[in-house]
Formats: sequence, C-alpha cells, structure tokens
Amino acid sequence: MDSASPEPQANAPLAGSPSDFLKNIVGKKVKVRIGSGVDYHGQLTCLDGYMNVALEDAEEWANGRVTARYGDCFVRGNNGEYVCVLEQGLRLAFSLSQSVIRSRRLGWG
Repeated sequence: MDSASPEPQANAPLAGSPSDFLKNIVGKKVKVRIGSGVDYHGQLTCLDGYMNVALEDAEEWANGRVTARYGDCFVRGNNGEYVCVLEQGLRLAFSLSQSVIRSRRLGWG
C-alpha cells in the first residue's frame, strides 16, 4: 500500500446503512473482488445504485500478483462480490451480492 492513501476519517461510521458506507468510501483506495476470484485495486471514483464501480489507477490481481495495470477500470455490479477499503489500520468491506456491511479494525503489521 502506498503512503499517499488518504487517512481514515475519525467521524466516518464503521457500520450503518449501505448508503452511508458507500458515501464514505468514494475517493479511497479499495479492492473489488469479482466472482472469478480476481481482485481490482484502485481509487474508487464512482459507484451507482446498480453497484457498478469505477476505479482510477487500477491494478488487476490474480493468484497474489499484479497481472495488469489500467488507468481507469469499470466493474459491472453483477460481477462483483465485495468492495473492501484498503487503508492502514482500518478494513471495511461491503458485500455486493448481499448488501451487508462487515467491518472491523485490524492491525496492519
């Protein structure tokens, strides 16, 4: 993870409605996992009501390594499994298939 990632907001909710969660992660570095198990890492720039996700500076990850780099990336909502915020000391995840928020604080060694 690069040091240019924005710091977590102190007043941002760790749980709440899916709408609250999604509003608070726009502009943050995220990981989007699709049904095939491939991950896309990048800065979340846009997310709509169909859970379509737009990322900037995106990387495609498969089998633990970067397989492609994209300037911009669009993940269609019905292909996604979840969105996970990648920030130091904080991990938030949103299941795209079940509209359930799971969150917890983690130590990042």
